[in-house]
Amino acid sequence: VAAPRHSVGQSAGLRHAHGVRQPGAAGCPPGHRGRSAQHRSRPANMTVGAADVVTRVIEHGKFKIVIMESPSDDNAAAYIERLRGLGVTDVVRVCEPAYDAARFERERIRVHEMCIPDGAPPPDEMASQWVDLLRLRYKSKDPSELGLVAVHCAAGLGRAPVMAGVALLEMTSLDPLDAVEKIRAKQRGAINAKQLQYLQSYKRTTKGGMMPDGARPCGCTMM
Repeated sequence: VAAPRHSVGQSAGLRHAHGVRQPGAAGCPPGHRGRSAQHRSRPANMTVGAADVVTRVIEHGKFKIVIMESPSDDNAAAYIERLRGLGVTDVVRVCEPAYDAARFERERIRVHEMCIPDGAPPPDEMASQWVDLLRLRYKSKDPSELGLVAVHCAAGLGRAPVMAGVALLEMTSLDPLDAVEKIRAKQRGAINAKQLQYLQSYKRTTKGGMMPDGARPCGCTMM
C-alpha cells in the first residue's frame, strides 16, 4: 500500500506525534521520549530479532487492522521493517511514548497520539479521532488517502485491542461479542471487563460496512 499523499492531521483534524507536544490523557505524560520499565536498553552485544516484534493482524472480510506491542528505541527498526512489509501507513499510539516517532515518520509511517489511561476504554475525544482516521484510511474515495492502520498500547492486551474492537464495529457488520471473539482468537486475554462493557454499548457512527459479510448476531455471553 503506497503511503497516503495527504496529511491525516490536515484531513481529519488528528494530532501528530512528531514535532507536536501533546496534552495527553491521565497516565500518559506528554513529551516523554524515554523507555518504559519493560523497554530498558539491551546490552550492546544483544541483537533484536523477529521474536522481539509482536504484531497481530485482525481481519474480517476485506477489512484489516494490526494490533501490536509498543516498540522501543531498541527495536524500532525491526518494527518498521515488519510494518512496511504488512503495508501499514499509520501507527496509533495509545500509551506513554517509549520510542522516537520521528524514526517511523522518516519511513513514511505516520504516528498519531491518542493516549488512553491504562485499562480504560477510549475517552470520547480519542474515539472520535480514531473513527476519523479509520474513515480516511479505509473509506476515502481518494485512493491516495487509503491505507492500513496499526494500533499499539504497552503490551497489546487492553487499550489497543479495544480500539481494534471499535474499528471492527465501525468498518464491518460484526456485533460487539463477535468482534471481541475475533480479537481474542489472535490475542489471548485481550480486553478487560470495563472495555468489553464499552464495546457492548458502543453505537456505530459510520454508514455502511466495508462489505456484506453475512455476520449473524451472537447470543452468547462473554466474560
